Amino acid sequence: MSPEEIPSKPHLHPTFMTALRQRWEQGTPQAGRILDLGCGDGRLSLQLVGEASASGAFVEWVGTDVCSEAVDHARRLARQQGVRGRLHN
Repeated sequence: MSPEEIPSKPHLHPTFMTALRQRWEQGTPQAGRILDLGCGDGRLSLQLVGEASASGAFVEWVGTDVCSEAVDHARRLARQQGVRGRLHN
């Protein structure tokens, strides 16, 4: 399966992202974890990590998926964006 064939949503719902931003602005701890079961190509988790970083928070990302091609693609995207995470299949 090529990375283009991996089912994935292009972005998180705007209402969800607004709620997260409000929570971070209200003093959410400066560190947290994202556990993404069925991470696919990693785009959604990487979006969350990016939003957290923009808000001054550090987020540890752990993702897993049954599709090894998806995990490989997520690793490449994470490296390109300078994000460290633990990804497993």
